[in-house]
Amino acid sequence: MPLLEKTKGFVSYHGVDDGKGDGASLSVFKDKAGADESVRLAADYVAKNLAKLLTQKPEVIEGRWSRTP
Repeated sequence: MPLLEKTKGFVSYHGVDDGKGDGASLSVFKDKAGADESVRLAADYVAKNLAKLLTQKPEVIEGRWSRTP
């Protein structure tokens, strides 16, 4: 989390744990460049610190959010 908060354009981070060993997270950034940097930072962190705990490769899904008037 501290890594993401320092990333340019960071807005928010949300995590979900299903209690059965699976989870998901949602990171919100002001622009794609910040989001891309966060993916790189998170992948590096996972590879160095959490790789032994994972049973499958993390999946990254991205999209745009827009507010409809």
